[in-house]
Amino acid sequence: MTKTLLDLLYDADALEINGMFVRYFGLSWDDVEADPDEFLLVLDFTNEDGHFEYYFMQSDLERAEHNGDNSWTLDAYNVITPYRVELIT
Repeated sequence: MTKTLLDLLYDADALEINGMFVRYFGLSWDDVEADPDEFLLVLDFTNEDGHFEYYFMQSDLERAEHNGDNSWTLDAYNVITPYRVELIT
């Protein structure tokens, strides 16, 4: 079975997004008022630069492009690389 980006995000305990390494992050789902069949994934984290929130439509996640390594491109400008830190160290 091929893992999707969403599977990898749920399994990850760290990630890199747009070149920024994030050790701890949260994932949650929210409804999209304009389309009751669509959901929004909220990825949030805090680091030394402040608090960040990224919002991805379910359809963006389904169209995510695997870059051939461990990274994925969403909506043409967000590059996400999920990690399992315990496997790196």
